[in-house]
This record gives sequence, structure tokens and C-alpha cells, in this order.
Amino acid sequence: MITIAITTKKGVIHTFSLEKGDDFLYTLDKFSKRHKLVVSSLNKVSVLCENEESMPCRIVKAIVSGITFDIKSTK
Repeated sequence: MITIAITTKKGVIHTFSLEKGDDFLYTLDKFSKRHKLVVSSLNKVSVLCENEESMPCRIVKAIVSGITFDIKSTK
């Protein structure tokens, strides 16, 4: 299982988890639409994986790294 924690600039923390076979980008898109989150409102995105060496964990971390890079570069 992979758990993603998103902290907004207002300090609100949102979390969601991915089970084996879940599509991260699809889940992130639905989650952000439901909670009305936009990249510019994010402060920090964290990833916690049961198996750090798994391919899904590495993929999610790479995507999150890209998202957080975008956040830092727009400040």
C-alpha cells in the first residue's frame, strides 16, 4: 500500500491510499477535483510506501517529485 499526504498552503492535510493495481494519476486527479485542490495551493506532498523498492512506489515518488518541483519553481 502507498499513502500520499498532501499539505496545502493553508495547513490543511489531505491523505489517500493506493492499493495494488490502483492508477496513481487517475486517483490523484479524482481526489484533487473532489477536494478542489490545484497545484498552486499545495505546500508539501509526502509518500509513504510499505515496500520502498517496488516499481509502483518508485513511480509515485517520481511523479510527486515532479509535482513538488513545480510547486517550488512557481514560488
